[in-house]
Amino acid sequence: MVSHSFDFTPGGLEITSIAPSPDGRKVHITTAHPMHWVIYDPATGVMTDYGLQPMMTGGNFCNFANDGKRLYACEYPFGDLWIYEPDEVPRWKSENIPHFGPWPGDLARATRMEPGSRLSPMMMPPMLFGKGGRDGAVFRIPLQVERAGQYYLNAQFLCSPLHGRVKLRFQGREADCELQSDREQPSEVVTLGPFDLKPGEVEVEVVVSRTSDDRPPMFGLTGVELAAVPRTGKPEAAPRSNPRLAGRWGDAIARPRTVTVHPDGRHVLFSGFAGYGMTGGAIGIYDLETGEKSQITDYLPGLSCIALRTLPNGDLIGGTSVAAPGGGYRQAKEAAIFIIDWPSRKLKKSYSIPEASSVVSLELWRGRVCAMLADGRLLLLNPETLAVERTFNLKAFGEVPRCSLQKGPDGRLFILQRRGIHELAASGESVRLLGRPPQEITAGGAVVDGWLYFSGNGINVQRFRIPPAEGTAK
Repeated sequence: MVSHSFDFTPGGLEITSIAPSPDGRKVHITTAHPMHWVIYDPATGVMTDYGLQPMMTGGNFCNFANDGKRLYACEYPFGDLWIYEPDEVPRWKSENIPHFGPWPGDLARATRMEPGSRLSPMMMPPMLFGKGGRDGAVFRIPLQVERAGQYYLNAQFLCSPLHGRVKLRFQGREADCELQSDREQPSEVVTLGPFDLKPGEVEVEVVVSRTSDDRPPMFGLTGVELAAVPRTGKPEAAPRSNPRLAGRWGDAIARPRTVTVHPDGRHVLFSGFAGYGMTGGAIGIYDLETGEKSQITDYLPGLSCIALRTLPNGDLIGGTSVAAPGGGYRQAKEAAIFIIDWPSRKLKKSYSIPEASSVVSLELWRGRVCAMLADGRLLLLNPETLAVERTFNLKAFGEVPRCSLQKGPDGRLFILQRRGIHELAASGESVRLLGRPPQEITAGGAVVDGWLYFSGNGINVQRFRIPPAEGTAK
């Protein structure tokens, strides 16, 4: 049996994550560089692209978790955790963000800034996006005075969960602007003046400050002009963005790979690789009731947790990688599986896996821990002792993509590899080949309405009709 073609190709964007909706009826798909959010409804055949998210044009969602009520997503490159509410419309950007003054591309080319700072023109919406190389970085934006006269400086910024404070300076006057907000929306117009100006070039300074949440100092400038009159009017409040930012862990988990919901229903956990030039990676913890952020950093030195689940007693079980992407120094020789005691957040036990570089995927299944290794080995372990009870060698089917172990709503466990789709028998004694994909599988996955969805070659979505379980009537 072979996989069936599914007609979704996002114009060359890389598909990095696929997940079922909280109710298990739809398929969520996200792309990278830039990021789009797409929802497919198998019942109607309707696919909706909710568009580009300006805040995330440099990143991507690496994985999803689902608690039946919401989706939780972890994002590269700032170690962000996002929460998606299925009852709200996905809202990636505010509508009708105004723009005035010179075109962003022209301003970006002429603006002077310090080493380490960056400024980019954006088209959706039109604005200047700036990131300071340090706290207090200064951006000097030139404006032209065509004829002598009296002018006001009008400026409008973009409020966002990712933005901090800026100071607007011009001709000896200044104004402070708070841009951090729980939603993306234009700020009130900031006006300085009047000023008596002569023809020629003048400079407007934007000084950007780091936020208390340790985000890089960033801002968005949607309009700046010299005008004869001040602009008036307060913008309407924008709806809350969906998904919304829960928190940022920065370099501690700059390259997240896995996210899960604790069985207490209160905590969301995610983990992955640390930032550029670093080795290891934390486990981030977010409290849904209080909004408190915390992290575990000392579980296994030199290893990064890239697969994470929770045991029925609340303890955490993780699978690690020896890799250190982004220029870090590789320290460990073998990947490991470990258990962390939940109340104390301390390491309880671990098992080093001979000749293994990464544990790509973990699932709890019929009282066992299933671990899929990067080289194509499937391990079945005792969840209390971490003793390996059975090993299946599936190396002939190629490398293992992220989210390679997929559980269906009926408890069946499917295994995705580059060149094959398998199922683990209910007894745990064997695996059977279900099909070979027409293109290599590069990302999983979702089981929705009897179909298994995954990405082929990273550039399209395919689906595979799941056959009946062994021993059932066809």
